Amino acid sequence: VAVKWWAWIGAGWMAVMVYMWTRWALSDHHYTDPGPDQQPGWMAASVWFWEIGFTALTIWVMYHYLYKPIRQTGQISFDGACAVAWVTLWMVQDVMIDFTRVWYTYNANLHNIGCPQCYFPGWLSPLPKTNAEAPLFLPGVYLTGFLQIILVCWLLRKAKARWPQIGTVGLVGMAFIGLVVADGLAEILWLRSGMYVFPGAEHSLTLFQGHYYQLPVYEIVVYPASLTVMASMRYFRNDRG
Repeated sequence: VAVKWWAWIGAGWMAVMVYMWTRWALSDHHYTDPGPDQQPGWMAASVWFWEIGFTALTIWVMYHYLYKPIRQTGQISFDGACAVAWVTLWMVQDVMIDFTRVWYTYNANLHNIGCPQCYFPGWLSPLPKTNAEAPLFLPGVYLTGFLQIILVCWLLRKAKARWPQIGTVGLVGMAFIGLVVADGLAEILWLRSGMYVFPGAEHSLTLFQGHYYQLPVYEIVVYPASLTVMASMRYFRNDRG
């Protein structure tokens, strides 16, 4: 019964994605202009670095976790299905945090396609055409979340072998702390590289407040918490999935 419910939820979100992207395709907003201001040379180089690097990472992950197991066994693996979910997740929910107001946005100098998700039913945030979704950057960004989950599960197995007395709460706590550190370092790196900004961050809860690379603390708590849930599902799943 639970599997069927999850299947219906997935089908519902797929329908929403098709709706948003169809409206975007039929619109005249397929590109967000970065404006007249010139970005520094080092930032332009950073844009190319991350786009090329994340495109290569996406190809490698999809080959290793999706294509290779299918070729060997004739079936999609659990991790392969998860990789497909992660590489397409940005197409549904990436800018949903901007639903009512602009909290963050990407560097429009990235190769961008405007904002398909801004066609979500009931979108309230002003200036949707300032959003710049980056298809060469975002799949790789999301797949780093998938790879963090893979790494955390490997570390949990090592920790359990080293300290057998650790219980479920201890393992989940270790996963969360590790993911907070990993995501925090990654977010700081991408922000300092100029890939995106958090203009709507709550000042009292923000690191480096007032700088273009300001980082809201809740970003490196909420997102790692969601990764912890998914890592726990992968680590503790039984032989029936």
